[in-house]
Amino acid sequence: MRDKAAGKGFSRQLLTGDDEFCGTIGKDYAKCRSTEPFIVHPEQPELSRIFTPTEHCRVKGIPEELIQGLSDTIAHQILGQSVVFPAFEALALALGNSLWSWVGMMPIMVEVVDESQPVIGGEDFHWATALVDAKGTLKLSPAAKKQGMPFNIMDGQLAVYSPNGTKKSCGHEPCEYLPVMMSGDAIMVTSSLVH
Repeated sequence: MRDKAAGKGFSRQLLTGDDEFCGTIGKDYAKCRSTEPFIVHPEQPELSRIFTPTEHCRVKGIPEELIQGLSDTIAHQILGQSVVFPAFEALALALGNSLWSWVGMMPIMVEVVDESQPVIGGEDFHWATALVDAKGTLKLSPAAKKQGMPFNIMDGQLAVYSPNGTKKSCGHEPCEYLPVMMSGDAIMVTSSLVH
């Protein structure tokens, strides 16, 4: 009200939870500036508050573990300088896939196993990026190879991550199984199944 009355052209962003969007949440959000989003109390509309750091993460789709152990002020400063995480994650994925395609490779997510665990179970399986060339040769990406976890090949098949998969991987995730063949040190797939 003060800003509007002073002719500054600003107004408060009072959110109820039914809103389709909220405005920018900036670096100094913890200072409770009048133009940034506030949540209105559901029973006392004259009261409002700023998002908690966890709520700030959720609004932007940022993994909450990135701010664990930080003060609210520092967490809001970090989050306020960030972007909407899923949008840039999708951009990075599209860019990476495009670059791999440019050099004739197709990235897929495959199941690998952490052999350093004393007992193999669902928590010992992970997804890693693998690359398939036009001939069907399958290899782990350079970043995945550094993890030192081998492909989890069972009965000549490899779990390939698929959010709409009809099967379950050893790590209990949705997938499809891709038949693979060993050819010396190389793992081969029918490239038409993934390209």
